[in-house]
Amino acid sequence: MPKYEYACPTCEADFEIKRSFADSDKPAHCPACGKAAARKLTLFGYVKGGATSKPPPLQPDKPKAHAAGCPCCAGR
Repeated sequence: MPKYEYACPTCEADFEIKRSFADSDKPAHCPACGKAAARKLTLFGYVKGGATSKPPPLQPDKPKAHAAGCPCCAGR
């Protein structure tokens, strides 16, 4: 059974619940305050463009600037 993330608008608690796909969009009761909480939209469940789309190319990390006398840059 999949896990779904929920956010409580009353107490601002975030929590996960295992439930069936059929019940995934139904409000869940917050374990902290008992009020109804809505399901969060997570990036894990989002697919852009379908199976034929290509992921964006990876960008290399930019070198970070260090202060003069930085011990990791000694001798550079």
